[in-house]
Amino acid sequence: MKRSSGFTLVELLTSLTAGLIIAVSVITLSRYATNTFYDEVRTASAEANLRIAIDRLRGDVQRTSYMSTGNIVKDIAIARAVSELNTTSIPTTLVGLRSLAGIRVTSPTALSLSTQNGLSPDTLDVAGNFTSTDDFPVRSLGAIENSCQKIWLQSDTPAMYRLLATAGAGDAGVSVDNASSALQTVFHPAGPAAAQYLVRISDDTGRFQYAPLCPTGSSTMFLTVSQPYVSVAVNTTGVGVMGPGPDRLGGVGGIGPKASINPVQVVRWAIQPSTAAGLNSDAGDSGKYDLVRTFLDASGNAVSGGSEVIAEYAVDFKVAFTYMNTAVTPPALVTLPFGNSNIPVIGADINVGGSMPQRIRSVLVRLSTRSSSSDRTMNLPDAGSGFRYRYCTDPAGACTSDKPVWARVRTVTAEFALPNQLRMTY
Repeated sequence: MKRSSGFTLVELLTSLTAGLIIAVSVITLSRYATNTFYDEVRTASAEANLRIAIDRLRGDVQRTSYMSTGNIVKDIAIARAVSELNTTSIPTTLVGLRSLAGIRVTSPTALSLSTQNGLSPDTLDVAGNFTSTDDFPVRSLGAIENSCQKIWLQSDTPAMYRLLATAGAGDAGVSVDNASSALQTVFHPAGPAAAQYLVRISDDTGRFQYAPLCPTGSSTMFLTVSQPYVSVAVNTTGVGVMGPGPDRLGGVGGIGPKASINPVQVVRWAIQPSTAAGLNSDAGDSGKYDLVRTFLDASGNAVSGGSEVIAEYAVDFKVAFTYMNTAVTPPALVTLPFGNSNIPVIGADINVGGSMPQRIRSVLVRLSTRSSSSDRTMNLPDAGSGFRYRYCTDPAGACTSDKPVWARVRTVTAEFALPNQLRMTY
């Protein structure tokens, strides 16, 4: 009789136990590797956010005062009556126009997690031409209708040819709607038609005037493809219809090919909660902050629909700069480090005593972003260097617990020269 063979119960139990130990080890190792992988992905994402944000910020900061003014109150090139300040005829409601300057630094409304982490991010406003590199020569000034004045543009200029090319001009030509849309993108880059952006008008004498667009002047900017215009509000400022006179420095009069017009925008860089209206970013995460770029209007208010999230999970944004001190002989460059008490004075609103943003020659920024998840149980102090390494995300402030409430932080600093302000000494 043939003898049958097999495993005993002890052998089966032993093999199952060994297999279970190996399986648990493999699963544990796999989970550890997966967690490590995602930790590194989150950190890499924070670093990528930094690189993208710095590149975008560089483009804006280096255009500070480009085709604009460094300080509308003190600019000696502005067309005005001899007896008035540059802002005398501008109503107080147009705060953005009255305080137009190349750069301004302020502190935003306190953010709860920022305060909890000992941070106070800055807000940076920069003004210039961010949508074009062209001046548009003026053909003539139209009549004032409904508190608006059409400034007719020359249609046969390189600037207009380039604009029409972007609107799809070809052998078959380009439609009025496409042409108007292209010109609107230059002068009215975002927001509803009622938003009042600013323009600079260079007059026959080489002096400049600044004015808001007419609130309803952005919907159509071409009567025909050969009849482009920009509609400027003139009932409140008189800017745009100022004629030359015996007591006036400069002025636009009649038909003058030497006159030209270009757009001027003010953009704000600030850290805001992701729950802020209009950001369309993680509205359910009250502890998440983003670095946001926002267009401001002639009244100094954020343009509805004019905000763009540049870097998610931003935690700190600080500004410092180097400026020309003309109070000494000879004038000397002075570098202010982060946190210096003179920063909010030099770069403050131009209507505040001591402010001289037009003399700022370079801007130093420090930007920090965090990983999307808190994966550390302990803080890593920065030892006063300003380079934050950890950020507590617990809204209750329980930052000393053994729970993973600390997110890793990446920080970068960069310095940008302001080439358009190098010769501004007024």
